[in-house]
Amino acid sequence: MPYLSYPLVIVTWNDHSGDAGWIEKPPSDDDIVECKTIGYLYSESDKAYHVVNSKTKDKGVGGLSTILKSCVVSLKILRKSM
Repeated sequence: MPYLSYPLVIVTWNDHSGDAGWIEKPPSDDDIVECKTIGYLYSESDKAYHVVNSKTKDKGVGGLSTILKSCVVSLKILRKSM
């Protein structure tokens, strides 16, 4: 099974945000949005994790999320690759 060749992970990360409109109050750390991405760890570089949510039996991938390591709170391996 090709999907078993990639670890299944859950990545917790802080999202970037921006607002082009007028603001009523100064931004604070309470405004940071924490996100979770679950999928197959397709590859990793010095700067990012590349997680996909779909794999095909002929090694195709889909649903790519590139998550900057500087934004990662935690990465947990749910199932190791085999």
